[in-house]
Amino acid sequence: MNMFSLSGKTAIITGGNSGIGLGMAKGLAEAGANVVIIGRNKIKNEDSIKILTQYNVKSISIEADVRNAAEISKALKIIKETFKEINILINNAGTTIRSQPENLTEKDWHFVMDSNLTSAFLFSKACYPEFKKAGGVKS
Repeated sequence: MNMFSLSGKTAIITGGNSGIGLGMAKGLAEAGANVVIIGRNKIKNEDSIKILTQYNVKSISIEADVRNAAEISKALKIIKETFKEINILINNAGTTIRSQPENLTEKDWHFVMDSNLTSAFLFSKACYPEFKKAGGVKS
């Protein structure tokens, strides 16, 4: 008996192609969720999907820059066409630049902030109508 079933649900994991994100993707797949991996690295994305095949759920990867609203919109279109419904979003994408503070530029700052924070705002905002349609958000 599976006491934590996500069977039939669809989960998006940004930055889900390695590390903590891939670990969460495995856990969701093990619970029966369909999994969508979003990341900028096509090869790492594809490798993560190969790993998820052992869980017998449908999983896809989409190469996208989560700092870009237009790319998020394109990704959501693919997800809706493939799965019809979006139930779970894990905003896991993030980065850092390992450098002494005096060597960081304003461009570096914006790259990190947009990767770690703006992306979560943009993806959450884009998914909100889908969550509402799926019954996960009450007005």
